Amino acid sequence: MNKYQKKLKEFKENMQGCILQLWQELSPEQKEMGEDILLKAWEEEDTQGFRYNDQQLLACFLSNQILYPCYDAVFKAIFLNDEGYVLLKDLLSWTVFQGQRKILELTVLPSDQHIDLFGDKIFHCDIVVVLDNNEKCNVEMQLTHHEGLSSRMVIQAAKLHVSQAKKGMEFLSIKPTLSLWIMPFDFTGFQDCYSSARLRFDQDCAKIMSDDIQFHFFEFSKALSHPEKEGLELWRSFFGMKNIEDCNSLKRKGDIMSRAISNLASLSSNSIFRQDVVEESFKELGRRIERGAYYDKGHKEGKIEGKIEGKIEGLGMLLEVRFKERGLQLMPKVRSIQDLDKLNSLLTLAMNAQSIEEFEHSLACL
Repeated sequence: MNKYQKKLKEFKENMQGCILQLWQELSPEQKEMGEDILLKAWEEEDTQGFRYNDQQLLACFLSNQILYPCYDAVFKAIFLNDEGYVLLKDLLSWTVFQGQRKILELTVLPSDQHIDLFGDKIFHCDIVVVLDNNEKCNVEMQLTHHEGLSSRMVIQAAKLHVSQAKKGMEFLSIKPTLSLWIMPFDFTGFQDCYSSARLRFDQDCAKIMSDDIQFHFFEFSKALSHPEKEGLELWRSFFGMKNIEDCNSLKRKGDIMSRAISNLASLSSNSIFRQDVVEESFKELGRRIERGAYYDKGHKEGKIEGKIEGKIEGLGMLLEVRFKERGLQLMPKVRSIQDLDKLNSLLTLAMNAQSIEEFEHSLACL
């Protein structure tokens, strides 16, 4: 018996509260799968560190007294179900606006809470905010554990920005679109936990071409290099909590953290919520195992089909952003193409074509 098996034995002997209730509701097959997930997650954390991947987050639901707030279902329950969006206003104020602006009003727009982009599900939320000078902004907030996101970021922000444009509307009346990405890994390569990007001139990076579309990155696993931004440091600590001691310490640091920790603690003690997430995760894990078994048998075409479908979905989004309804009308023809090289060529063309007619002509020639 190795140290992880010993840890599992001790865990099973000492389970209590909502965690005990959860395990009592699992089927024998689910219990076996859950034990295997815990063993792998614990070993991975020891050897590679905590990386907030799906397996480690699922292990949290199976064993941790306090849930990780960066998990999409937990995040949604804490912030989107909070009365008056008090926590969400404070989070956006300290991330997107760096504590320099206060949010007077906040409206969460109806949208799918999970969007499927190129095969990955990402938590997504569109928000309209009114600032203390009565300026209105669109804020697109996304929570992700997936890497390699640059193209998705641009497409999604552009899609939200373009969606404001209506026939006869003055361009000056279009609100800025601010995209906030909350992530536990190093995306930007910078040392600070907060960074941002805008449209700038190649010849002078200090000169901004447009503020209309902005990207804000909150990489909460990194340190904060500006200690005067106390609110940002508190949110960094909140998302990076690892244990009940961190939780108790943070709860004593002001009304906002007390409210956030209380919401998280209430959710963490809800065995039904845990069970729903675990059962859905097991279903998804089963689907992944089936897909993996299919690939392991040597059916490489399955992987190719997945890449083709991803390219087609990407083309659909790009055509809608650039050419709106006329672009979408070409999707039946696009979907009939099952050649990866041709689809790659169409993606390049969709980004660079001067008109829908130019793209349509090339599409007809394939």
